[in-house]
Amino acid sequence: MKITAAQYAQSWYQILRESKDRDAALKQLLDHLHVTGKLKLLPEIVRLIGEIEQKETGMTKVTITSAHELSKAIIEELLQKTLGHAKADVATLIEPELIGGARVRTQDEQWDLSVHGQLNAMKNQVINNH
Repeated sequence: MKITAAQYAQSWYQILRESKDRDAALKQLLDHLHVTGKLKLLPEIVRLIGEIEQKETGMTKVTITSAHELSKAIIEELLQKTLGHAKADVATLIEPELIGGARVRTQDEQWDLSVHGQLNAMKNQVINNH
C-alpha cells in the first residue's frame, strides 16, 4: 500500500499533537521517511500539516511585510481590511524598499498595499497604455 503525503500529514499531526516528547517523535518520523526513501514528500507533508493545523485551530497564518515596524493596532487594521478578521498567527518582516504601506500574505492570497507596489502598478499601467 502506497502512503500519500496527505496520510502522512494527518497521522503526523495527530502524533505530534499528542506526544509528550515532540522532538523525539519528530526524529522518529523523519527517520521513517529517510529509511523508506520518502524524504522527497517532506515539503508537501509540512504544507499539509499547516493546513490541518489551520483548520483545527481556526487561525490563519499571515506574513506582513512593511517598510517599518508596525504597531499592534495597525496590524489588526491590516488583518481586518484584508482577511475580514484579526484572528491570525502573524509573522512580520521589514523591507525598507517598500517605502510605506505593507504586503499581507497568507498561504493562498496576497495583498500588496505598499507604496512600492502602487508605484509598480502605475508604471505598468503607463507602459501598457502606450
